[in-house]
Amino acid sequence: MCNCGQKRASITARTETAAPSRSARTPRAIAMPTIRYEYTGHTGLTVFGGATRGRYRFAHPGAQINVDARDGASLDGVPTLTRVSVRTRN
Repeated sequence: MCNCGQKRASITARTETAAPSRSARTPRAIAMPTIRYEYTGHTGLTVFGGATRGRYRFAHPGAQINVDARDGASLDGVPTLTRVSVRTRN
């Protein structure tokens, strides 16, 4: 008699118990520092971060937005943007 079905069931059971659970692979959230900028120009402004290539839109004078801290160096060079504060976001 062939016992192929029993061998297959045994192999399947071993591979299922050897695989790590999905919850073990869940990454933890990392706090990302941000810098808040205020636009002091006369119209609107769109800038792109030098490090992340992220797009930042200041819709009107006085608009404030949080910017990825890695882009801070490139935005510091824009004369109509003023650094307001540094924060950590989750």
